[in-house]
Amino acid sequence: GHDVWAVDTDPEMLDVLRERAAAAGVADRVHAVRGSMTDPLPVRGAGLVMIPMNSLQLMHSGEDRRACFAAAHDALRPGGEMIFDLAMPHFPVIGDLVGVLLDTGHSVDPDTRDLLMHQAVFERVDPACGEADMRIIIERIHADGTRTRVERPHHLHLYEPDEIPELAAGAGLEVVSCRSGFRDEPLAPDAERHVWRLRRPGA
Repeated sequence: GHDVWAVDTDPEMLDVLRERAAAAGVADRVHAVRGSMTDPLPVRGAGLVMIPMNSLQLMHSGEDRRACFAAAHDALRPGGEMIFDLAMPHFPVIGDLVGVLLDTGHSVDPDTRDLLMHQAVFERVDPACGEADMRIIIERIHADGTRTRVERPHHLHLYEPDEIPELAAGAGLEVVSCRSGFRDEPLAPDAERHVWRLRRPGA
């Protein structure tokens, strides 16, 4: 029943969203907008700004991170929330994994039923500035047994949990919670992720 504004830099991703929204009968409530996380958002008075799947890790500079949080603040109504998840950095561990091909799971393409095998490899890790370079590898196994492979490089900023309160305060947001999962699990030192709820103050 909600109206949703979805922002992405990739026009092909937005086309897929439009197709799936139309197929689900909700095209009138899903608004696909080409833009960046640092741009002002195309809505005001929102109840929720959600940035899923570690996407904030693509913000390389402090200036971009501050712009992103400020854009979320300006889009929210008083009492509205910004929610996002981040991978826990664990730099001593991933430093030992540089060059190692990691199996990160598999999925099935809902449109073609192809099997997608997911892998990743860290190519550089710099704990001093919280950055890492990695490649994401997806091998597609087609129904006829043939395979195709896609590789995408990523330059990431891996956030320590203590970085977020300063970013929140700078944007005028207050921290509601930081947990280690999506079911309100307490934050633990060995957690795989940290999941944040921030709120724009007000009624």
